[in-house]
Amino acid sequence: MGRTVPTVRQSMDALTAKLRQMSQIMNSGDAELLNSILVKGRRHAHEVSFSDMDVSYGFLISIIIELEREIRELKAGKPDE
Repeated sequence: MGRTVPTVRQSMDALTAKLRQMSQIMNSGDAELLNSILVKGRRHAHEVSFSDMDVSYGFLISIIIELEREIRELKAGKPDE
């Protein structure tokens, strides 16, 4: 008996593939930014798989977490003004 419901990673792969199609018509700078965002979205696939969250929402939350991490690292590296 096979799986009938795709895994979180399979769902993220499908979402990523659709977004990569979009990047094909973007200018190279925007396509590079999108690729960076897609990498961020997959970093928390394991956590999303254990939640009862829609994969698309989990993907977006993962991106937000990674962007927040980058913001905090940048703020920590600069003196308060």
